[in-house]
Amino acid sequence: MDRTPEPRPSQPSNDYTLMEQQLYIYAQEVRQLYENERKEREALAEEKRVLESRLRELSALNNLFQQHLEHRMILDDALEHVLETLRLVVQEEIPEPARHKIMDLLRDIRRARAQTEKMPSA
Repeated sequence: MDRTPEPRPSQPSNDYTLMEQQLYIYAQEVRQLYENERKEREALAEEKRVLESRLRELSALNNLFQQHLEHRMILDDALEHVLETLRLVVQEEIPEPARHKIMDLLRDIRRARAQTEKMPSA
């Protein structure tokens, strides 16, 4: 009696299973790459927000410093005018002994101003 084997239910071939596994691994890798890129984009966006905020702060500080410098220059000019007027008044109307003391004081004030202008800013 010749027995022919009964047909087996179709089983996926090894090649098909291997391709499915490779496809699954590839899909996982693509998903991981996408997630990594998304996280990097979020981190870059956050860094950009931080840098933009720092830029706004620096711009505001720079504006404040420029205003301070302008006010300082105006006050320095006004002080120089007062000192020069005082010097002229002292030369014309104050007796000799007091005049020398006041002139020395004016010289000291000018010297102190000159030194503060030379000091480096912190």
